[in-house]
Order: sequence, then C-alpha cells, then structure tokens
Amino acid sequence: MKDVGNVTNCPAEVRQFSAVLSCADSSLISKNESGKLPKTKFVKKLVMRRLKEILKDYDKQIRPTEGGPADVIGISLHIKNMRQISEVTMEYTTDIYFRQHWLDPRLSFLDQNVTFENVRIDSISERIWHPDTFFRNEISSFIHSATVRNEFLGLDHTGLLFKSTRYTVTASCPMDLRYFPMDTQTCTLVIESYGFNKEELQYMWTVNNENEKKDMRSLFTKEFLPNFKVDGYRINGEDGDGTWNGTYSTVTLGIQLSRYMGYYLIQIYWPCASLVIVSWFGFWMDDDCISERISLGATTILTITMLSSSINANSPKIPYVKAVDVYVGICFLFVFAALVENIAVGYVKKKTNARNKNSANAIHGIGYNHDLKIHSFQDGLHFGGDKVLKVNKSQRNVNVPSINATGGIDFRAKIIFPIIFALANAFYWFYYLNASKKTDQGLIAWKP
Repeated sequence: MKDVGNVTNCPAEVRQFSAVLSCADSSLISKNESGKLPKTKFVKKLVMRRLKEILKDYDKQIRPTEGGPADVIGISLHIKNMRQISEVTMEYTTDIYFRQHWLDPRLSFLDQNVTFENVRIDSISERIWHPDTFFRNEISSFIHSATVRNEFLGLDHTGLLFKSTRYTVTASCPMDLRYFPMDTQTCTLVIESYGFNKEELQYMWTVNNENEKKDMRSLFTKEFLPNFKVDGYRINGEDGDGTWNGTYSTVTLGIQLSRYMGYYLIQIYWPCASLVIVSWFGFWMDDDCISERISLGATTILTITMLSSSINANSPKIPYVKAVDVYVGICFLFVFAALVENIAVGYVKKKTNARNKNSANAIHGIGYNHDLKIHSFQDGLHFGGDKVLKVNKSQRNVNVPSINATGGIDFRAKIIFPIIFALANAFYWFYYLNASKKTDQGLIAWKP
C-alpha cells in the first residue's frame, strides 16, 4: 500500500497530471493589454464554439489516452455530515461533495490564444467521456436534485476537466464490537473504476497543499456526528482485488471514530448499578419480612433481564460478547446473589423457629410459661424475651437475653456485597478503558 499524497515516486503520467493540476490551480487566465481579465461571456462563447467543432469527431466511448498510458483520475471530496452510523446493520450514511479531475487532451485549447479555467460545460456533459467511478462498499446512493441536479462540470484551457457532484451515500462499515460502547471504529469509503483496470485508469488523491492533507479542514465540517468523535483519517491508494479483467486501481478514505460514552452511562451502566444497589435493601429488612425481601429480589432480576433484552434487541447478532454484555452479566450475578441471600435468611429463620419449638416442647414436663419466646441456640438452649421461665421443682425465675440467629448473615452481606461489587467495577473499567484504546501510526489526526 502506498501513500498517494506524494507523487514523487509515481509514474510519469501521474506526475504530468499533477503538473497540469498545479498549473490550473495557479489561476492562469489570459489578460488583455490593459491587464484586465477577459469577459467571462466572451470566453464561454469561444469555448462552446470550439467544443462544438471538436465534438464532431469526438467519441465518448474512448478514453482520452486510448492505446497509451493509463489516464489519471484525481479524487477529492468534502464530507458534509454523517447522519447515521448503525451498529445493527453495520453501515453509515453520509452526504458528500465528490470531486473528480482528469485530463482530456482532445479538449485542450493550448493551440488557441486563450487561457481560462472552470468554464461550465454542463450542457454538453453527456457527449464527453467520464470515468466510470463507483463506491465499492456502497449499499445505496443518489445524486441530489433540489432544486436542480447538484452536479457541475468545468473545463480549463489545458483540457483538464473538473466534475463535482453532491451524493448521499450509504456504505458498509464492518465493526468489531468487542469493546462496545468504549470502541473505536474505522469506516471507509472505497473508490474504484467499474470497468477500467489499472492499466487503463489510475486513481490518486489530490490536495491543494500539504496543510489541507494534514489538518483535514477541507474534508469535514467542524462537527457532524452527535455520538462519535473524529480521531483522524487515512487516505491510501492501492490495487484492488483481481478479476478476469485484471486488477483495478483503488483509493480509500478511512475515518477513525471514537464513540462518546455519555448516552450509555446514563441509559445502561447507571440503571444496572442502581438495580444492584436496590437489591441490597433487603439486607436491612427485618428477618420476619421474608416475602417482601424475596419479592424485591425477584423484581430486580426481572428488571435487569428486561434491560439486557432491550440492549440485545438494538445490537447485531454477533458470535462474541461485548463489553456492555459483560457489565450487565456482572450486575445480574450480584442481583441474583442478593436474592439467594434473602432466601437463605428465610430458610435459616424457618429452621430456627422449628428447633426452638421442639426444644420448648422437650422441657414441657418441668413446666414453663407458654408466652416464653425462644430466639436462638448458642452453646445450649437460650430463651429470650421479657417472660420468666418457671421451673416447678425449684420455683426459680430465669431471665434470658435475646439473640437474632439470622442477623449474622445480613451483617456479613452488608459488608461483603458492596466491597466485591466495587472491586468488580474497578477491574472492569480499568481493563476495558485500556484495552479499547486504538493506536494507528498512519493516522492523520484532526484538531477542529
């Protein structure tokens, strides 16, 4: 792959085209003896009269240098905006001003005593040879026609043609979503000839100066994407895939885009983390409220499941796990663990009450107050409450302190769950924020 911005090492025909383009850009226009520019109306009439004579023997089916070296097509463009980048269909839509330059010696006025540039010849456009340029990764496109067809064809005295067209192009943009939504994507626009191989047509990027190539001001508007940041761009020239008709010359524009995280933090990450925190509220509920605690856990599980389904509905069916799926999975595990803890507390509470009841019945023969409350077992049988155990034999009163058997489980959960969740978040963000960083040595950075 070669950088086509530098034409020093290009073939002779490419250097010749670049020299003609530079000459055209120097604004050479004939002046009369008084130093004033010739009237545009007079020049256009002269050009159109001459072209009518030329077109009598002109064959638009034959390229300008048929039988000789390859014709060189200069490409430049301006991206007005990128209205939509879809992760589901992996495509993007953009409005562009697409410009092509090529030299047709048959239309040259070098043998005439006149110089001019960019004289519009739209009226005879259909009678002139045009390169059969197309966008190789295009899905659909159209030329704007309000209020007239948005297309311009100009000619200068050297035979250099300039064509500008406003397109809306929808093109494919294959994406790697492993780090979504912290990902960086590169969307390309591949430009190629449909029918002429590289021996017949050569494509190259044209820039007016090195500053335009480096700061990208001529390529983009200042802000044209609401959910992506433009990191930079890359322009390359290469040979396309070989076919039965040979290999085709191709130029590619690659735009590197970094996704903004704000929307996903508000709509996905914060709701998931909030559901995890809400699931911990059961740890502070009384152990007698088992049904309420289980209802809370079940509700949070259903909510996070619906949230996960909503995320997947707006994502492509891909065979790997995305970063957002990992986070939702972590939150689901914590919510599920909180539900298990609530069920465990209910189970322990039930078992404790059953054992207390059996122990109370075992000492019924020595007499006791039926209102006595039995709370837990620790190093033997303990009785709690304000009631007094009455022993018939010695008629002694025994006061017993109160201890909660399930309190230990909730106490540990209040400490362990937040600590582990905080550590899981720290590891998640550290890993994905660092792994998603994309460095490209060949990228031309853009600073708006």
